[in-house]
Amino acid sequence: MTKGRLILKIFIIIFALAMLGIFCPIFVWAARNQSITLNNTIKIEAVNGIWTNGNFVEISEIQFPNYVAPGESINLDGGLYLKNEGISSYARFKPILLLNGEETDLISIEIDPNWVLGQDGYYYFCNKDTSAQINMGQYVVVINKIVISDTFKNINSGDEINLSFTAELVEANEEGWKTQWGEQLPDEWYVAKG
Repeated sequence: MTKGRLILKIFIIIFALAMLGIFCPIFVWAARNQSITLNNTIKIEAVNGIWTNGNFVEISEIQFPNYVAPGESINLDGGLYLKNEGISSYARFKPILLLNGEETDLISIEIDPNWVLGQDGYYYFCNKDTSAQINMGQYVVVINKIVISDTFKNINSGDEINLSFTAELVEANEEGWKTQWGEQLPDEWYVAKG
């Protein structure tokens, strides 16, 4: 190999290393800035029941991670469950997903298929095996995942996110549910109830 070629190869290697030294921190910085800062909590409430995580530990709120990448799920420790603390009951829950005080599709929830959306914005427990009832002491999964949309951008970082999940359980008797909820429930609920 000639001396000129050797010097050229050394120069190319030094130049490549110099470019990595300049651009590598920029790439790392850009990757870090793809995370979104979230300093909010998820509020969860239940009437005649309690919310638990997948480990069946009672919870009243869920803390958002400090940073989350677009398209990433929020850790729910195995999902969100509703536990019936009283007698056999029918159940419904309502999610409210707000970004800066307005409804948003930048955050989505994966709801268990036993819950069916009604015209009133509530999801009703429609498990046919239990006649749409949750028995005393029984846990049922409600939400499997909360996902930050991959269209959530850095410009949204620091925006106010308010998520709340409210559940209601009413005694499974002949008329109690009508008094509380009316009769405009999903057809699937009537089928499951029998």
